[in-house]
Amino acid sequence: MISKLNKLFLSIAIAGKDFVTVAADTRISEGYSIVSREYSKTTKLTDRCVITSSGMVADIDTLHKLLITKVKVYEREHRRLPTTESI
Repeated sequence: MISKLNKLFLSIAIAGKDFVTVAADTRISEGYSIVSREYSKTTKLTDRCVITSSGMVADIDTLHKLLITKVKVYEREHRRLPTTESI
């Protein structure tokens, strides 16, 4: 069932000189039915990097889990967090 869930998500980011604000909606729908109102599409990767995604829920979950894993592997191999540019 989760692979059929998706449709319209809203993600937005606003950057200033010394700040960034990231926001995303938390609703999952299937057709005209709302499946959840509490699903976070934003994930913290490091203290200075977050990702927010829109699209199909399964794709969002897979992408975010993959990036978290890559950050952890990088941290173990290099004994430091990756820079935002390297992510």
